Amino acid sequence: MALTVGCAPVASETLASDGSRPGRSAISKSAAADPAADPAGAYTPFVYEPEFPGEINSHLATGCRDEILAAGHDPAADWVLVLSNRNTLRRQVIARRDDEAVRVECRLQDVILPRNVPEPIATDDSGILLQCGSVAGHDFTGWSVLTSMAAAQGVEAVLASTNGYTAYCSLQPPGWDSGSGQVVDLPVLSDVQLGRRQSGDGHDLVGERSFNGSSLSIKTAHTPIAGQLWHGSGTLYDERGQIATDARRIVFTFADTGERFVVPVVRGRWAARIHRPDATRALGQYRAVIADRAGGLLSEYTSPP
Repeated sequence: MALTVGCAPVASETLASDGSRPGRSAISKSAAADPAADPAGAYTPFVYEPEFPGEINSHLATGCRDEILAAGHDPAADWVLVLSNRNTLRRQVIARRDDEAVRVECRLQDVILPRNVPEPIATDDSGILLQCGSVAGHDFTGWSVLTSMAAAQGVEAVLASTNGYTAYCSLQPPGWDSGSGQVVDLPVLSDVQLGRRQSGDGHDLVGERSFNGSSLSIKTAHTPIAGQLWHGSGTLYDERGQIATDARRIVFTFADTGERFVVPVVRGRWAARIHRPDATRALGQYRAVIADRAGGLLSEYTSPP
C-alpha cells in the first residue's frame, strides 16, 4: 500500500499491492509524522484511518498545540478536523468534538510543501533523493537509492529507508502531457507488512507501481519526444511473502518488434524506464520474464492484448 503524491497534471494511476486504491485526505500529503522525531533515514508512515470523518492525526494535533493553548483551550480535549476546501497543507481548522463552535485555526510551520522540480532530472543518487523529496514533500536524507533507470530525460527509482520501508519515485521534465509525470509513492505499510499480504506463487510482476506505457507518437509541443515510453517500479515477493532476493533481472520483450530490454532487480526491487523512439503503433503486448542469477525462470507474465 502506498500514499501517492504527484505534482504533474498527467500521471499513472497507482494501485496498492493488493489492487486497491489507497485512501487520501486533505492532510495526507504530510506523510511522515514529525520528521525531527526520527533518525536520518528512518521513516514513520502516515496512517489516516479515521473512525469517523474529520478525525485528526498525531502530526496535526502536535502542530496545533501552541494555537490551542493560545486560544485558551485544552490540547488534550477531543479535537476533530473541520472538513473544508479552504484547508491547505499549512492551514487547518480544528474544532472540539463536543462543541463545534469552539474552533482553532492551525498554521503548520514544519510542513514541506510538495512542488515540481525543474529539468534537468537528476540521475545520480543524491540528486534523485533531493528531487524525489521535493515532489513528495518529504526529506529523504539517510535513505538509499536501491535501483534506478534513466531514459528519455526522466528517471524511475526505488528508495529504501533504514527501517524497512520502500518508496517509489517517477520523474520527468515538468509540463509534458504524456509519460510518467512527477509522482512519488510513499509507503503506508512496511516491507514486512506488505509481504504478509502476498498470495499465490510469488514473484509477481506487479509491485507498488505497475509497468505502464504511454504512446507519444501523437505528440504536442509539451511532449518533445516521439515513440513509446514504458515505465514502472516495484518490489517482488516470493511465495513465502519474503522479498525475492533470488530475482536478478526482468526481461521485457515487446510483441510488435521483438525488442528485448533487461531490467536489473536489486534486493527484490526493480525500476524500469524504457523509451522506444521508433515504436509508432498503438501500445501492444509485452512479455516479462523474471529470472534468477543463473538465468533460471522464476516467473513470467504476458500483458493483455
